[in-house]
Amino acid sequence: MNDIRTIIILLAVLTAVSCEEEYSSLPAVTTVEVRQVSCTSALVDGQVITDGNSSITEKGICWSMSNKIPSVEDNTSRYSGEADRLSCLLDKLEENTRYYARAYAINDNGTSYGTVRSFITGQGCDGTITDADGNVYEVVTIGRQVWMAENLRTTRLNNGIDIIEMPGLMEWEKAKSPMYTWYNNNPSFFVPYGALYNFYAVNTGRLCPCGWHVPTDAEWQELMDYLTENGHYGREGAALKVTKGWFAGGNGNDAYGFHAYPAGMIGSLASFKGISLMTTWWSSTEKDDKAWEYYIMVYDDRLNKYSQKKAAGLSVRCIKD
Repeated sequence: MNDIRTIIILLAVLTAVSCEEEYSSLPAVTTVEVRQVSCTSALVDGQVITDGNSSITEKGICWSMSNKIPSVEDNTSRYSGEADRLSCLLDKLEENTRYYARAYAINDNGTSYGTVRSFITGQGCDGTITDADGNVYEVVTIGRQVWMAENLRTTRLNNGIDIIEMPGLMEWEKAKSPMYTWYNNNPSFFVPYGALYNFYAVNTGRLCPCGWHVPTDAEWQELMDYLTENGHYGREGAALKVTKGWFAGGNGNDAYGFHAYPAGMIGSLASFKGISLMTTWWSSTEKDDKAWEYYIMVYDDRLNKYSQKKAAGLSVRCIKD
């Protein structure tokens, strides 16, 4: 009887040890996104999904300029907060350089890592650009591209020639020459929404300040790809939207300082529509008898693409040559 009891006790102990070993494991962590990338810094977000049933002793972001799969043996930025969601500033980075980063978490059983995110620091971030009217614009670097951080609002081409201001909706619809206007023909929309232009203004090749141009379809796609690769898949538009100003809380996080306001457009039948609900930008690339546009909607966090008729009135963002 005593032998049977001893065996039962031993089996119970072994089972408990085995269960404890299975129950305790490595933590689970994910790299959420990279945002607010500047010339010398970036914010990287991560999240601890589970602690592996063992206390987390350290968590943060590890990063490297040369190692495409960084580890805690490379550079680390530790997060000291209690929350599972973590956000770490990587600073003193080099300009115009690709970096690799991922979240990590450590418990008594070892170290776990999230997905690697890559990003490129900006180049020449400080500065402004001035158009033919003397309007001064902030600029922002996203990846390898330098963009205006505001919608264009010039009334003249960069050779000083005036652009025709819309004489009326019907004239706008029929026009084949460069035209601009303000939403609802109201100059109070000058800031922060900028002007609306037809494609014939874009097609002059002189709408943006010298040294800048209306982005091509490929350049818009490069921006979209960069956002997608850096944690904004399906939320590229949210990364560009301002943090307030969109209808019913449809705001974004303005992760890169692009400052996308809901500027509306002139659509079918030459009617104004969409202020506070949408924003649309021309590309310089034609598509048959139309041209490609990129747009963001209030209830859609994506950056979308559409072939638009040339008589439409859209916003313009300029990109550096």
